[in-house]
Amino acid sequence: MKLTGTQVILGFCVLALSGSMLIGQADEDGQRQRPRALQERRGNFDPEQRHSMREEFRRRFAEWLREHLGVSDDEEWKTVLQPRLEKVVALQRSGRGGRWRRGRGGEGGRDRGAGADGESSVLQQKSTALRELLDNESATTDQINAALTALRQARQENEDALAKARKDLRDVVTLKQEAYLVLMGILP
Repeated sequence: MKLTGTQVILGFCVLALSGSMLIGQADEDGQRQRPRALQERRGNFDPEQRHSMREEFRRRFAEWLREHLGVSDDEEWKTVLQPRLEKVVALQRSGRGGRWRRGRGGEGGRDRGAGADGESSVLQQKSTALRELLDNESATTDQINAALTALRQARQENEDALAKARKDLRDVVTLKQEAYLVLMGILP
Protein backbone atom coordinates (compact mmCIF):
# COMPACT_ATOMS: atom_id res chain seq x y z
CA MET A 1 0.00 0.00 0.00
CA LYS A 2 1.42 3.37 -0.98
CA LEU A 3 0.83 6.17 1.50
CA THR A 4 0.16 9.71 0.39
CA GLY A 5 2.21 12.59 1.76
CA THR A 6 -0.74 13.76 3.83
CA GLN A 7 -1.12 10.33 5.43
CA VAL A 8 2.58 10.26 6.31
CA ILE A 9 2.44 13.74 7.84
CA LEU A 10 -0.66 12.90 9.84
CA GLY A 11 1.04 9.72 11.04
CA PHE A 12 4.03 11.74 12.26
CA CYS A 13 1.67 14.12 14.06
CA VAL A 14 -0.09 11.23 15.83
CA LEU A 15 3.25 9.76 16.88
CA ALA A 16 4.47 13.12 18.15
CA LEU A 17 1.32 13.73 20.17
CA SER A 18 1.27 10.25 21.68
CA GLY A 19 4.95 10.53 22.54
CA SER A 20 4.45 13.88 24.26
CA MET A 21 1.67 12.36 26.37
CA LEU A 22 4.00 9.61 27.56
CA ILE A 23 6.78 12.05 28.37
CA GLY A 24 4.44 14.46 30.12
CA GLN A 25 3.97 12.37 33.29
CA ALA A 26 4.73 14.08 36.60
CA ASP A 27 6.33 12.77 39.78
CA GLU A 28 5.04 13.40 43.31
CA ASP A 29 6.50 16.94 43.37
CA GLY A 30 4.71 17.86 40.15
CA GLN A 31 7.97 17.77 38.19
CA ARG A 32 7.76 16.33 34.69
CA GLN A 33 9.54 12.99 34.53
CA ARG A 34 10.66 11.03 31.52
CA PRO A 35 9.58 7.40 31.48
CA ARG A 36 12.19 5.11 33.04
CA ALA A 37 12.78 3.25 29.78
CA LEU A 38 13.56 6.56 28.07
CA GLN A 39 15.90 7.61 30.89
CA GLU A 40 17.75 4.29 30.70
CA ARG A 41 17.91 4.31 26.92
CA ARG A 42 19.13 7.90 26.85
CA GLY A 43 21.75 7.16 29.49
CA ASN A 44 23.34 4.42 27.40
CA PHE A 45 24.78 6.85 24.86
CA ASP A 46 27.68 9.20 25.31
CA PRO A 47 27.30 12.79 24.06
CA GLU A 48 29.17 12.05 20.83
CA GLN A 49 26.79 9.17 20.04
CA ARG A 50 23.76 11.36 20.80
CA HIS A 51 25.15 14.08 18.53
CA SER A 52 25.74 11.51 15.79
CA MET A 53 22.19 10.17 16.19
CA ARG A 54 20.76 13.71 16.04
CA GLU A 55 22.71 14.42 12.86
CA GLU A 56 21.51 11.15 11.30
CA PHE A 57 17.92 12.02 12.20
CA ARG A 58 18.31 15.50 10.65
CA ARG A 59 19.83 14.02 7.50
CA ARG A 60 17.01 11.50 7.11
CA PHE A 61 14.38 14.13 7.83
CA ALA A 62 15.93 16.42 5.20
CA GLU A 63 15.83 13.59 2.65
CA TRP A 64 12.21 12.80 3.52
CA LEU A 65 11.28 16.48 3.32
CA ARG A 66 13.07 16.92 0.00
CA GLU A 67 11.22 13.93 -1.44
CA HIS A 68 7.81 15.15 -0.26
CA LEU A 69 8.43 18.66 -1.47
CA GLY A 70 9.24 17.19 -4.88
CA VAL A 71 12.68 18.78 -5.19
CA SER A 72 14.75 16.79 -7.67
CA ASP A 73 17.40 19.37 -8.50
CA ASP A 74 20.38 19.01 -6.13
CA GLU A 75 21.55 22.55 -6.74
CA GLU A 76 18.11 24.03 -6.01
CA TRP A 77 17.87 22.00 -2.80
CA LYS A 78 21.36 22.77 -1.50
CA THR A 79 21.51 26.46 -2.39
CA VAL A 80 17.91 27.63 -2.21
CA LEU A 81 15.53 25.51 -0.16
CA GLN A 82 17.64 23.68 2.41
CA PRO A 83 19.37 26.78 3.86
CA ARG A 84 16.05 28.60 4.18
CA LEU A 85 14.36 25.60 5.78
CA GLU A 86 17.22 25.14 8.23
CA LYS A 87 17.09 28.81 9.21
CA VAL A 88 13.35 28.67 9.92
CA VAL A 89 13.66 25.47 11.94
CA ALA A 90 16.64 26.83 13.93
CA LEU A 91 14.75 30.03 14.76
CA GLN A 92 11.67 28.03 15.76
CA ARG A 93 13.83 25.88 18.05
CA SER A 94 15.53 28.94 19.48
CA GLY A 95 12.15 30.56 20.10
CA ARG A 96 11.10 27.59 22.20
CA GLY A 97 14.07 28.27 24.46
CA GLY A 98 13.86 30.76 27.24
CA ARG A 99 10.84 29.10 28.80
CA TRP A 100 10.68 28.14 32.45
CA ARG A 101 11.76 24.55 32.93
CA ARG A 102 12.94 22.59 35.88
CA GLY A 103 14.70 19.29 35.68
CA ARG A 104 17.60 17.17 36.87
CA GLY A 105 17.68 17.34 40.62
CA GLY A 106 15.46 20.41 40.95
CA GLU A 107 18.01 22.70 39.32
CA GLY A 108 17.18 24.61 36.18
CA GLY A 109 17.34 22.15 33.31
CA ARG A 110 18.75 22.85 29.89
CA ASP A 111 16.16 24.81 27.98
CA ARG A 112 15.22 23.98 24.47
CA GLY A 113 16.72 26.43 22.10
CA ALA A 114 20.35 25.68 22.72
CA GLY A 115 22.26 24.81 19.59
CA ALA A 116 23.04 21.29 18.46
CA ASP A 117 26.38 21.27 20.30
CA GLY A 118 24.98 22.88 23.44
CA GLU A 119 25.92 26.48 22.68
CA SER A 120 23.38 28.94 24.00
CA SER A 121 21.36 31.33 21.92
CA VAL A 122 20.96 34.93 23.03
CA LEU A 123 17.43 34.05 24.06
CA GLN A 124 18.74 31.19 26.19
CA GLN A 125 21.32 33.46 27.85
CA LYS A 126 18.73 36.12 28.67
CA SER A 127 16.39 33.49 30.09
CA THR A 128 19.14 32.02 32.25
CA ALA A 129 20.11 35.48 33.53
CA LEU A 130 16.52 36.23 34.54
CA ARG A 131 16.09 32.80 36.15
CA GLU A 132 19.27 33.31 38.19
CA LEU A 133 18.02 36.71 39.37
CA LEU A 134 14.69 35.20 40.39
CA ASP A 135 16.51 32.52 42.38
CA ASN A 136 18.67 35.19 44.07
CA GLU A 137 16.92 36.49 47.19
CA SER A 138 18.98 39.71 47.15
CA ALA A 139 18.11 40.67 43.55
CA THR A 140 16.55 44.12 43.27
CA THR A 141 13.41 44.97 41.35
CA ASP A 142 15.51 47.13 39.01
CA GLN A 143 17.77 44.16 38.19
CA ILE A 144 14.77 41.89 37.60
CA ASN A 145 13.05 44.53 35.47
CA ALA A 146 16.18 45.02 33.34
CA ALA A 147 16.60 41.26 32.83
CA LEU A 148 12.90 40.86 32.02
CA THR A 149 13.08 43.68 29.47
CA ALA A 150 16.19 42.11 27.90
CA LEU A 151 14.44 38.71 27.62
CA ARG A 152 11.36 40.28 26.04
CA GLN A 153 13.55 42.14 23.56
CA ALA A 154 15.46 38.94 22.68
CA ARG A 155 12.15 37.10 22.14
CA GLN A 156 10.88 39.91 19.89
CA GLU A 157 14.09 39.90 17.88
CA ASN A 158 13.78 36.13 17.44
CA GLU A 159 10.15 36.48 16.34
CA ASP A 160 11.10 39.20 13.85
CA ALA A 161 13.94 37.08 12.44
CA LEU A 162 11.60 34.07 12.24
CA ALA A 163 8.96 36.09 10.37
CA LYS A 164 11.59 37.24 7.86
CA ALA A 165 13.00 33.72 7.43
CA ARG A 166 9.51 32.34 6.86
CA LYS A 167 8.83 35.02 4.24
CA ASP A 168 12.13 34.22 2.50
CA LEU A 169 11.18 30.53 2.44
CA ARG A 170 7.62 31.20 1.28
CA ASP A 171 8.99 33.33 -1.60
CA VAL A 172 10.82 30.34 -3.15
CA VAL A 173 8.36 27.47 -2.73
CA THR A 174 5.40 26.43 -4.83
CA LEU A 175 1.88 26.45 -3.43
CA LYS A 176 1.95 22.68 -2.96
CA GLN A 177 5.30 22.86 -1.14
CA GLU A 178 3.96 25.67 1.03
CA ALA A 179 0.95 23.53 1.93
CA TYR A 180 3.22 20.67 3.07
CA LEU A 181 5.30 23.09 5.12
CA VAL A 182 2.16 24.49 6.76
CA LEU A 183 0.98 20.97 7.64
CA MET A 184 4.36 20.29 9.21
CA GLY A 185 4.32 23.50 11.26
CA ILE A 186 7.34 25.00 9.53
CA LEU A 187 5.21 27.76 7.99
CA PRO A 188 2.16 29.25 9.72
